[in-house]
Order: sequence, then C-alpha cells, then structure tokens
Amino acid sequence: MSSSVSSPISVAVSGATGSAWAPVDAQPDHTVSAINALTHDILVANQGKPSRIGYHELIDRLIDFQKKCEDKCELLPREHQEKFLAPFLDFLVSKKCKEAFGKIFPDKMAPPASSDRDPAEDKIYKVYRKLIPIAREALLQRDIMESGYDRDLHAFQMIVSDLFARAVVQNTSPDEDAPPLYPLVIWTDSDTPWTYPKEILQKLDKNMGAGVVGLPSQFRHGGLAAWGALGHEVAGHNLLHAIPNLLEELRDFVVSEIRKNHSKEKNIERMVSLWSNCVEETASDILGILALGPSSLISMLAYFRGKREQGALEKRASRHGNRTHPPDYLRIFMGVLVIQQFSFLKINDLTDSLRRDIERDKPTDCFEFIKLDEKKDYLEFEPMPVEVAIKMARTVVDAITNTKFKCLRKLKVTDLINWTQDDEEKAKGISDSIVAFCLNPEPAPKNALSMAIYPHESDARHVLAGALIACSSINSPDLRIKNIFDTMKELLALRYHTVH
Repeated sequence: MSSSVSSPISVAVSGATGSAWAPVDAQPDHTVSAINALTHDILVANQGKPSRIGYHELIDRLIDFQKKCEDKCELLPREHQEKFLAPFLDFLVSKKCKEAFGKIFPDKMAPPASSDRDPAEDKIYKVYRKLIPIAREALLQRDIMESGYDRDLHAFQMIVSDLFARAVVQNTSPDEDAPPLYPLVIWTDSDTPWTYPKEILQKLDKNMGAGVVGLPSQFRHGGLAAWGALGHEVAGHNLLHAIPNLLEELRDFVVSEIRKNHSKEKNIERMVSLWSNCVEETASDILGILALGPSSLISMLAYFRGKREQGALEKRASRHGNRTHPPDYLRIFMGVLVIQQFSFLKINDLTDSLRRDIERDKPTDCFEFIKLDEKKDYLEFEPMPVEVAIKMARTVVDAITNTKFKCLRKLKVTDLINWTQDDEEKAKGISDSIVAFCLNPEPAPKNALSMAIYPHESDARHVLAGALIACSSINSPDLRIKNIFDTMKELLALRYHTVH
C-alpha cells in the first residue's frame, strides 16, 4: 500500500484511452491513489443505450409486466405497482396520450397521427417526449433477464432506496398515512446522473407517486465514482424538493449573507445573481457529502477528472437542464470545507491531499459563471475574480450548513442528515471486508458476503462509501477496481433481496 501511485495508473490510462490525463505526482498518498484509480475507471467505462419501443408494443409489454408483478412482488413492490405502474398505464391509454404518441414518437406501430400541428401543443409534447421513455424504462428494465442485469439494477436501487429513506422519509411529514415512495432507478443514455422527483412525473398523471433516478448505462459495468453522485441526486435534490420552502429559504439566506459579507466588492449585485443561480446544485453537493461522507468528495473529483477534456477541472460553470453548477474547482473546494466540519476525522491529511490535487487547476485570473437570460437560446458567461469567488464560496458553505431555517423548525440541514464517526467506522469495516474478498483467489460464498454487512449494522450507503474507501488500497498489485466494484454490487444485491 505504500508503493508509488503514478506509474501503473498512468500506463493504464494512456494505453486504454489515449487520454492526456495523468495523475498528480506526489509522495505515496492513499487519497491520491483512490482519485487516480476512480478517474481511470470513469475513463474506460463501457457504453450502451436503451431501445425504442412502439406504442402498442409498449402497452402490451407493460400489461404483461403488470401480470408478472402480481405473482412476483420482488419485480416491483406493491406500492409502486399501484402508484407508478397503474397510473402510467392509465396515462398511456388516455385520449391525450394516444393523440400525442404518434406525433412525438413517429413509428409504424403508433396510432395514426394527424398531419396538422398545433403550436400550442409543442410544450406539453416536449414534456411527454422526455418523461414517457423515463417511466417506461423505470418499469421494463426491471423485467430484463440478461445475466447479471438484475444484480446491477438491484444494487443501484438499494443505494437509492436507502439514501431516500435516510434523507427524505425520515425528514418529511407527508399528509398521507404511507411514507413517500422511494424513486425507481434506470440506466440511461444521458451523459450524467440525474433525478426527477415525483412532482415531475406527475405531469404525465397526477397519481404518479414516485420519482426516477438515472445513471448513464456505461456506469453499470464500470465508473464507480459516478455512483458516488447518488448522494448528490437523492439526499440533495430529492430532499430539497421534498421539504416545502427549503430551497427558497436557502437561496434567500445565501444571497443575504453574500451581500452582508462582501458588500465592498465591485458589482456585488451581479455576483449575488451568479451565485444565486448555483444554490440548488451547491446545496445538493453539500447534502451528498453529508449523506455519504468524505469518500463521496473523492469520487466527485475523480468523476470530474474522468469526464473533462484532458482531465482538467473546468473553470467555467456548467448547466444541465434548468440547473446551474458552479465551476468544478469551486465545487471541490467547497466540499473540502464541508468535510472539515467532520471533527472526528483526521482531516489534515485528507484535505491537504485534495487541495494539492486541485491546485494545478486553479485559474490564475477568474472563474466564469453563467448569466441566465431566458430570452436567449445560448449561454452567456461572466467572469468572477478567483480570490473573490473563493471568499464567497466560504460564505456560501457557511450559510448552507450553519443556518437554522424556519421551514426546518429552526434546525440546520446538518441536523437532518450528517456523516458521523459511527458511519465512517462502518464504512471502513466494509472496506476492509471488500479488500479481503477481492484479494482472496477463491470466490466468497454469499453467507460470507452477507456477514460483511450485518455485523456492522450497515446500510447501503455504508457499502458504497466502503467501496470508495477501498480504492485507496488500489496500489496492491492483486487488487483491481473492477473487483471492488463487482463485490460492492454483490453486497448491495444481497441486501436488496433481504429487504424485498
């Protein structure tokens, strides 16, 4: 574990992908080792896309799936049958969907489409075009019999279900008797992980009772760091949208604190506006780290390096859909500020490693934030001096983590969800078990795998964090990240079958 981290990963990256990315030169460092291994894993991940299905075939397959679920609830829990599958079928056979389907999904199997186009329908058709395939895949991917597919999907679902239970179910008081349903999961042909809360799916049918979380399909077989983003999506976005007024209060307080603490800066109102656009994504980053611990920040950095051109962190902000992300460097910098609040950790080594790694990507002049203008169909960028942005980033993190919000009954977000010493010890215990299994030339029996979880009374999020921590041992010549990834999925799938 103390050997050099640079040469094997450098060879693997250049030989497998031709990328110019190379790991940072440093003294032996387990954090850097994990970053390098996870980055390489993102670079070489395989790809795939879901198939298209015609209208009548879709109806038939969903009805057939519905019959299977009645006899085999592990395919889809009863609550999701009633509050996701049934309303989606109701929507598909409705007059509005029959009329729209042939227009937005031209196919010989679709109902006949009129040649007339009503411009007023374009907006709703755009919504249908996006949401119908998502709801479809959330159901039909659970019926795929391909070897290993159910294990991977169940592993993915187990993490999302657990994060949703810990972040959303425990911190909301729904009016209905039953707790909110966890989101279903799908592999997608998108470029990034994402989440759609149930309110978005209700644009199809008001009775849709669960959201959907997606991971790019290439990360089914590799790209462990991308799985670390599930904390951001589920404990972040889903929680922010589940608690009335939380996102609005967060944004208002961040804006207020920037104005108060940086009033002497030139163009302060412009900077306030630029930061305001990034509040949801920044808060989701922070909540994701609070849900999964420091290892999720390491995975975030590795994900950026694996996805960005030449492996360099972006100095520009980015936008996906209607959400604006701060520049990569600032996202990692703010994450370091969050893990510094975990007082039980030996922080110095970890934070120093992360800061050394990102220092090479720190701009010399300015970051570029996105200026939103709904009248324009392209993005405009505005510069913000580096040192000013960094000072404001500190203010933003403090505002999000240390404010007592009215909508939370004067609690802080860290009172809702936080990574404790107990969580870290559980994750490290699972990490040790994963490494031991991977280094053993004999496949581990399922009862041995199960015992890796239950003595620790661990959750799925501890298994994910444990796998990410295990990557810090990747210097061992007999340890490969694919073995870590596959062992993690085995553990999670076993957990899924235990609770379903």
